[in-house]
Amino acid sequence: MFDFWQKQLLSPYTGLSYAETHYKFKLPWSPLFKKWPEIFIDAPRFCLPDSTPPLYLVIKDAHWFPVTIKSVSLNIHGPGGLNTTLEFNLNLKVNEQVSFTSLDYILPSLPGSYRINAHIKIEKQGGKTLSVFNSNFPGLPFDPLSIERLDCSLPYPEDWKAGELHCHSEYTHNPVEFGAPLTVLQAAAKALGLGYVVVTDHSYDFYYQGKDYMVPTNPEEKWEQYISDVHALNNNKDGSPLFIPGEEVSCGNYNNKNIHLLVMGHPNFIPGLGDGGRRWFNNKPDLTLAQALEIIQDIPCFGAHPKIQMSGAEKFIFRRNHWNSADIKSKNNIPNITGLQFWNGFRGKEFSMGRSFWVQQLLEGHKLIPAAGNDAHGDLNRHTGIKIPLFSLYHSMNHVLGQVRTLVRDSCTSIESVQQSLRNGTQICTDGPFLFIEQSNGKLHLTAQSIPWFGSLNRIHIFSGKTGDPREIIVKSWKLSSNEYSLEKSIDIPSGINYIRAEAWTQKERLAITSPIFFDS
Repeated sequence: MFDFWQKQLLSPYTGLSYAETHYKFKLPWSPLFKKWPEIFIDAPRFCLPDSTPPLYLVIKDAHWFPVTIKSVSLNIHGPGGLNTTLEFNLNLKVNEQVSFTSLDYILPSLPGSYRINAHIKIEKQGGKTLSVFNSNFPGLPFDPLSIERLDCSLPYPEDWKAGELHCHSEYTHNPVEFGAPLTVLQAAAKALGLGYVVVTDHSYDFYYQGKDYMVPTNPEEKWEQYISDVHALNNNKDGSPLFIPGEEVSCGNYNNKNIHLLVMGHPNFIPGLGDGGRRWFNNKPDLTLAQALEIIQDIPCFGAHPKIQMSGAEKFIFRRNHWNSADIKSKNNIPNITGLQFWNGFRGKEFSMGRSFWVQQLLEGHKLIPAAGNDAHGDLNRHTGIKIPLFSLYHSMNHVLGQVRTLVRDSCTSIESVQQSLRNGTQICTDGPFLFIEQSNGKLHLTAQSIPWFGSLNRIHIFSGKTGDPREIIVKSWKLSSNEYSLEKSIDIPSGINYIRAEAWTQKERLAITSPIFFDS
């Protein structure tokens, strides 16, 4: 088990740490510690008109505190004054490290916002009982789940598919992180209308057993099982999204510090124990970025959260660092990265810094495409994480599955076709609207589309850039009036530029970012 100070340092690394309440080192007391497993309900934040999102009762750490789930009472509030209650008499014994129990219910068909409260009755050995309302996380409000049933399809053309480019499954498991079972991710992704999901589990977690995440195992064997499990999902012919086995590789940047690289569907395990924290101060990268890229070759790969916020202690102890311009330059004919995943579940300081870093690379002549993912660690409706280690928790709506998406112009019928689409560089990053630009007959053609849930189109900018210039130029802008949900425009392509790209915002501040169109000049 990790030392207390390792736990202190790991927890704030990404803000994604699971709300671990049971580890308290040898301290006599922690306000988070309870001799019960962690208990909560979870479900995707929205669903398409013709689907019911899965709803799970999640039990964590029942291998330490075995329990019997006696019953669950669901109260559903919805449009038109809906107020209904469903009863589940389960008597289900749970003694697993992580357990997701699906509750068989049907969300009413009327579009709109639904709130779901759960009253959970639990009994543990010795007959002691506990009554839980939505969750038993200490110090947090017992907020209901919020689910939006859309009244129309997502605003994407039929030949475009939305995908999750960065999420974690049960193969990511360490003292501060875990992911959902692959089958849970599949059911949730289907309800969200995703066409593909890239599962990007940490390279350093493949070195250790899942049930005991401090006991070493053969990473190659664990990788083979992971590949087999992911491929097995694709045999499901019920309209579920395509799953792509990926990896979040820890590797060394230009000054031999740990950065993360998302790899989309490489057949072999890429070593990367670097900043996993299990080797104490021996946290040097196993591979440099160049060595990793030489292994990867033409498989699509993206720099993960290039400007993620981290503490000084993390940088010092775990040798973590940001991506830098020196990392982008291809050397000795080694393939460069495909792009940068600077949109990591929400738009805050690290998004702004990451987008600026991406634009800087474009202006330096690097043909990099944008990517969006959520870095979701089993979170479907909201994220619960550690605010102050051992003392307090927090809720946020960031880093939940499918919140931001990367669209590809592909049918998503095979891993190879999605890989090719990512290499082609025509994807779109969005947390709502659709936006696409293409060139034809010397013109630039723009198409934008939204729906009421995302808000009507508000403003659209087209940017151009020239290698060596200090900043981009806004070529054309549109400010739309309220209740405009679609736009089609054509403009002349400026001369003497190296690339052109576009961004669109809705009145609800949802955003779409296109990949650049590159020109030789």
